Amino acid sequence: MRLKDQIKLIKSALKQDQLYSDLEIHYMKKQLNNAKYELKLKKLKRNKGFNNELSETNNSNTRSGEDDGLRSESEQPEQPRKS
Repeated sequence: MRLKDQIKLIKSALKQDQLYSDLEIHYMKKQLNNAKYELKLKKLKRNKGFNNELSETNNSNTRSGEDDGLRSESEQPEQPRKS
């Protein structure tokens, strides 16, 4: 069954909560969240280009502006150029 169909069916079943026990409602809510998460992952994988690379560095700020000592300013001699 497609994930979108599962989500629709679970939502319609949750609207009629008087037909189900508390345990069944809890299970359906858990499955609804799981189906939404799986659909989100499926959409991310389907995207083309560089957006489909799931890496941990996407969320980090690579240019934080802090001086970490790795980058230094170059010092040029102030001598006139000979031509």
